[in-house]
Amino acid sequence: MPLLQDGPASTLDELYLTLSPEPLISKEEFDRFYRSEINKVRGEDTVVQLSRKLQRSYGAAPFKTFVMGHSGVGKSTELSRLLLRVADQHCGVRLSVARELNPASFQIFDVLLLMIIRLAEEANELNPSFVGSMMPGSLLDDLERWFGEEVVKRSESRAASIEAEAGAGVKGASPGRASWGCSGP
Repeated sequence: MPLLQDGPASTLDELYLTLSPEPLISKEEFDRFYRSEINKVRGEDTVVQLSRKLQRSYGAAPFKTFVMGHSGVGKSTELSRLLLRVADQHCGVRLSVARELNPASFQIFDVLLLMIIRLAEEANELNPSFVGSMMPGSLLDDLERWFGEEVVKRSESRAASIEAEAGAGVKGASPGRASWGCSGP
């Protein structure tokens, strides 16, 4: 059965076809799929409170908050909703440590570099002359190049380590096969 994206399920057997673990991002997705009734179940609309705090902080002291919850609870969807609500004053920068870094081997400094790169890229898209005046054009290129080299170095050293372990400690193991499943960013 195809995914029923254009309407609600008409039977319980079709219900699972209408669900997706991906967050809603665009205004069009929100218009089609978001149900504000969920906030009645939650007891409050946290996005309204967060947007008020963000708007009050505009041009004043920085505002920080922490959002947590288990997988699928709607954190990313609600953050998307918040970003749409405050788009006139604020710009959100999305990044995924799980997709953009190797979750098994990244260092906290890698997250900081990733944040710097994404912020610089977004700022450059919004106002290229502003970023150019604050940061030489080559600096972002240098950061990206360094970041890429570190990922390659780690992958190569990890693959070599796994090959050495497989070759030295496992009878009949093929070093190539052992490194195939474990190396890479």
